[in-house]
Amino acid sequence: MRTFSIISLISFLTFYYINFLGQNYNLSKWDLIFLEAGNDSFSLAIKSVTPSYKGISFNHVGVIIEQSDSLFVLEATFNGVILTKLTDFLKKISNDSIFVGKINTAFSEPKENDIKKLIGKEYDYFFDIYNDFYYCSEIVYTLYKTPEGKPLFELTPMTFVDTISKQIIPFWKNYFEKLNIDIPEGEPGISPGSIANSSNLIIYKLNDLKY
Repeated sequence: MRTFSIISLISFLTFYYINFLGQNYNLSKWDLIFLEAGNDSFSLAIKSVTPSYKGISFNHVGVIIEQSDSLFVLEATFNGVILTKLTDFLKKISNDSIFVGKINTAFSEPKENDIKKLIGKEYDYFFDIYNDFYYCSEIVYTLYKTPEGKPLFELTPMTFVDTISKQIIPFWKNYFEKLNIDIPEGEPGISPGSIANSSNLIIYKLNDLKY
């Protein structure tokens, strides 16, 4: 009977550890979570035209939020803006490719209603900061404000030009042709890399945040 109880306790603790603690990482709501992942053509094309952070090319960023005492990641995917359980998000790729940004300055916390308005919005294939669709880093730009109500992270001119040939990268030429829109060269935008390079963040490797 005693052996059975010990086994039951170990099984319960193992289940709890895996499914509820998110592997005991020091993560908090409003942290940003970055991915250096994806070898598909879209991910590689994103990396080719956005800033790197200390040689690391991020192609995705999400916002950690808290609901009902659990942590989720608010993220823009090709299926639109969704909430993903943090534990499920961490299972996507190797932890070596996950980084966390912690805000190191005063900011106005995103309001619950603003988050609700974003969930279900379509993905912004056009990279247009002024429409009502959203790509991943656009969510961060929209939600994070200074105490005075200004964006915490800056927009910069987008480019889709190869740094060597000085020509539009063929992937992006074909991409925007299929959308039947002009290439938004020089238009304001934001990327995971530009956010990661902000002085308002301290970037950590996920594995460095283990308890």
